[in-house]
Amino acid sequence: GKTQTIALRIANIILNRQLPPSAILCLTFTDSAAVNMRSRLLSIIGPPAYSVKICTYHSFCNEIIQENRDFFSQTQNFKNLDDLEKIDLVQNIIEKLPDGSPLKPWRDHFFYQSQIIDNIQTLKREGIAPDQLSEIIKGIDHFLTASSAHYNQLKSLRFNLRDLGDKVDEVVSSLLNLPNLPSSLLSTFSYHRQLFCSGGYNLGPAKSPSVNYKNALIKTIDDLSRHLARQQDLCEIYRQYQQSLEGM
Repeated sequence: GKTQTIALRIANIILNRQLPPSAILCLTFTDSAAVNMRSRLLSIIGPPAYSVKICTYHSFCNEIIQENRDFFSQTQNFKNLDDLEKIDLVQNIIEKLPDGSPLKPWRDHFFYQSQIIDNIQTLKREGIAPDQLSEIIKGIDHFLTASSAHYNQLKSLRFNLRDLGDKVDEVVSSLLNLPNLPSSLLSTFSYHRQLFCSGGYNLGPAKSPSVNYKNALIKTIDDLSRHLARQQDLCEIYRQYQQSLEGM
């Protein structure tokens, strides 16, 4: 795996005395990955692994900012939230959602809080702002409305049709030709078509590749529909989260 490869590369540099451990910087995307890297390196070279600087991109950049405040005057009032503060902030936002909202279940209002925080961190890491996420979700919502007739047509196709594959492919063509189709969905439906044409659906729950093709498309659209309300809730939570940070 990547962790083992990088750990061996660091160990090789240290053991061959190309650089001292304190001169090596290893950056990861997540805290858990940093912990795993440290553990893996310890198992290879022992205590010198503690001298290797292993941290996330975020914590490394934050350290640079904190040590060089004169060069980052616009961040003077920035405040980093610890895990407890993030949880408290997200819980306050969740409580403002209407009871029974997709991300505020009746029995446990905070059931999804860990997933929400993880998703927000991922969105921030990918550089997706709340407004951008909103546009993505609106695109999916528009697609579900515009594709309803094609979806019903797809579901109505009988499994015993001799030309089922061709009929399914006609529906895919109609979906691909929908105006303002989000690029992510264009890629998704093009992938399913390519998989069918290359024999990728010869293996599947059904004996017929055409049936597997049809079912995969139906599941794709069903999943979009099922997750839409949660995504809309997440977008609103993310928006309020960012507004709260800016107000601190």
